[in-house]
Amino acid sequence: MKTSARRSFHSLASLSLHLVVGATVAFFAVGAAAPSVSVIANTANFDARGGSVDVVAMFDCSAAPLSGLSLELALPEGWSAAGTTGSPLPGVLPSAGSTGKVGWAYVTIPTGSARFSFTVNYPAGLPKAQVLTASTYAFLPEGGQIPIAPVDIVIGAPGQVPQAIIFAAPSDCTLDTRQIALSAVAGSDLPVTFAVVSGPATINGTVLTLTGPGSITVQAAQAGNGIFAPAPRVQKSFVALAPAATKS
Repeated sequence: MKTSARRSFHSLASLSLHLVVGATVAFFAVGAAAPSVSVIANTANFDARGGSVDVVAMFDCSAAPLSGLSLELALPEGWSAAGTTGSPLPGVLPSAGSTGKVGWAYVTIPTGSARFSFTVNYPAGLPKAQVLTASTYAFLPEGGQIPIAPVDIVIGAPGQVPQAIIFAAPSDCTLDTRQIALSAVAGSDLPVTFAVVSGPATINGTVLTLTGPGSITVQAAQAGNGIFAPAPRVQKSFVALAPAATKS
């Protein structure tokens, strides 16, 4: 590795800027010769049970001649970097599975603009949003450094992950049907509990037992856990009719 690339991994920038996931933000160093940088994290498929997120970094290198350009990312414990693709591809890349502080560097500075993307793997059980700080460093041929603002990439929902319940109402029936098996699914895949809100019926687990004719309302609930927020409760109603009288 050339000296400029190695040096870029240990430099500090003095400005700060926050990036909300899904939006594109470009920021400039002080002075007309600053390169512009945009970092985007795509968390549309974020899953609190663990997964990966794609990050795209874009640079406009046409403002001034540079001798070194790098991007550093501090990964939290349990996170790792995966593959990198781009045009042109940085000359220095983290190996797949790298953890902690990882970096990409252009030893040969691209003409005009450059773009590369990489994947970050994250573990299950993120109880709140995680902030990854991406720092960019640019160096001039005469040895000076251009200060460029770091970017905070927010990954994960702030707080518990919301969920919903899908609960199909039992069909109207007669008391000839004494027991009904209830079924509902929560977005978290956690178990759903049932309760009789009103009407002549009792519940044991997922089995509803009719005790008389009338309108019956059943509620489905999921209390959540450290990752998922409680789901909004869902109520469904149906009617249990007395059996038709038989003629003698």
